[in-house]
Amino acid sequence: MSNSVTLPAELTIQTVSQEIGSLKENISNSSGAVTLDASALNSVDTAGIQLLFSLVKELQGKGCQVNWQSTPPILIDTANVLGAKSALSL
Repeated sequence: MSNSVTLPAELTIQTVSQEIGSLKENISNSSGAVTLDASALNSVDTAGIQLLFSLVKELQGKGCQVNWQSTPPILIDTANVLGAKSALSL
């Protein structure tokens, strides 16, 4: 079963607490390959990267393959700076 989860426009310290519930719910029944669609993402900080790391680890722990779609430069650059690119499977 393939699933797609669309990330919000902003994953920052100001928004993570609002987004965590819906993102966790979106992946709760995921299996097989899961695509994280980052096409709308235009702002991410350390808190956002931590949330994404948590989602990726949860999915991998359930045996899901994580794929990324439309990763914006802000996500890749922030993950690089934090040394999290590999951990996020980017």
